[in-house]
Amino acid sequence: MAIISTEVLAALIRARIPMAILDARRGKWDDGRRIPGARSLSLDAPEDAVSKALPDKEGLIVTYCGGMTCPLSYELAERLGRLGYRNVLTYQQGLAGWSEAGHPVEWGRAAA
Repeated sequence: MAIISTEVLAALIRARIPMAILDARRGKWDDGRRIPGARSLSLDAPEDAVSKALPDKEGLIVTYCGGMTCPLSYELAERLGRLGYRNVLTYQQGLAGWSEAGHPVEWGRAAA
């Protein structure tokens, strides 16, 4: 699984590269804030919900969670890989790194 930096994710968003940005946080750790364009996808979402949310197994997907100490982005990326998704990147700095770099956040989209 490839890891991307804040600068790379910001460049992908600015370039309007088609991708699914997935916030892996859940429960009390999900405060509803998201990287722009992101939506929530729980690690334990049923496979049919994942397929519905991500119909293109070849499409670019970026997973993230709260920050450097949160394992959920890795776990979600690994699960997606096991389900056959081929282009999954992990944004290790997560929402904390995104905010600390001065990038905007938005309030969340519905969970899958």
